[in-house]
Amino acid sequence: MYDKDPLSKPELLNHMVRRISKQTDLTEVFQVRRLGKDASPIFWSFGKIHGLENIAFCDAGELTAANGNPYAIQKLVNKVTPADIPGHSSYE
Repeated sequence: MYDKDPLSKPELLNHMVRRISKQTDLTEVFQVRRLGKDASPIFWSFGKIHGLENIAFCDAGELTAANGNPYAIQKLVNKVTPADIPGHSSYE
């Protein structure tokens, strides 16, 4: 890290951020600003899940266990394969 030459501004900033992130939890300092559609708690939770229409083919017990966590729901939706969807002609 240390050299005879001075650090450039981007290198100095990267070094400072690395040191600060080791000492402080940045998730407590910074917060995502929710504007527009994201201000709605429903859109914030479910608007970012890709393939949400496949939630109908997920196991109800696993969905209940997800407890509304968008990350857990996305993982469940990702597990659905086209073979699980009834009437999908290319897999019959």
